[in-house]
Amino acid sequence: MNVQGQPLQQPGGQAQAQQQQAQQQQQGPPAPVIFARTPARFQQNHLLNYREKSDIEIYNKGAAPLTGEAYDGTNIHQFLVKVGEKAKQYNWMPILTFGARNLVANYGEISYKDVLLASMAFQAVRDRRAQDSDMLFHCLSA
Repeated sequence: MNVQGQPLQQPGGQAQAQQQQAQQQQQGPPAPVIFARTPARFQQNHLLNYREKSDIEIYNKGAAPLTGEAYDGTNIHQFLVKVGEKAKQYNWMPILTFGARNLVANYGEISYKDVLLASMAFQAVRDRRAQDSDMLFHCLSA
């Protein structure tokens, strides 16, 4: 410590500090944080890149079975609540919505043909909806 109570500079310490400051200025400000309620929604409109461990984890967690007892065909409401919760978590509601009707809330009001035509359309495009559809399929069939 010097007489003013400040730490003594070691030889070259000031040059090192200036170099670090110059590097920080060259890097620019950090990227802004993007708000997302869940990790799966962070890049919800981007393809999952299966070379990235984090994207593989999102896929595997999305494809995992619903929590609790497996659906046995007796309580459709409870089953649809579970599907709806996971669909919200993974942003699957767009692939479960046909016009203004959502398959979870309006089950029985949407024809099989409407569901089939919509699913075939986004499978052909090969975008994130196709990946989400695959996750949902594996989740429900597990």
